Amino acid sequence: MKNNKKVLLTGAALAALSPLAMNDAKAADTQAISMQAVIVQAIALSQAQTLHFGTFSITTAGTIAIDTAGADTGGGYADVGGAANRQEGIVNVKAAAGFAIDLTIGGADSVTGPGPAMVVNAFNIETAAGGSAQTVTLTAGQVAGGLSVPIGATLNFAAAGVQTPGTYTGSFDITATYQ
Repeated sequence: MKNNKKVLLTGAALAALSPLAMNDAKAADTQAISMQAVIVQAIALSQAQTLHFGTFSITTAGTIAIDTAGADTGGGYADVGGAANRQEGIVNVKAAAGFAIDLTIGGADSVTGPGPAMVVNAFNIETAAGGSAQTVTLTAGQVAGGLSVPIGATLNFAAAGVQTPGTYTGSFDITATYQ
């Protein structure tokens, strides 16, 4: 009696693996799917020219605004040695060709010296007058040498007698990221 039970159970298992059940198992397929990774040159920034607001004496509280071509506007000052010592800042951008890059300068910054700090704001990158962000794309020919991007800004100073004469210096951060 015990042997008959084993034969019945084995027969039931074979019936479950009938040709119909085996065909269903063969219906699955495997396909290799391609993968890829592209690594581009890391962005590198370097200062090519200092943003310089010039040498001047203060007549009243005012501003000196330097545009991206080095031209200035503003008032409340008198040039000493001419406006020739004013210049836009320039940053060199090296990156992979053909990819858009966002250049962004933080908000207001300042220059400090012997007297009260002077606020520097209204940064301009390339042709974004009054803006602090610009998108640039390097061409294949610019990759080795990089792309020179001019930067302007506005210096705000206090009245004579409040703003102490002397040399004022500072820096600002510029961030470059691939879009």
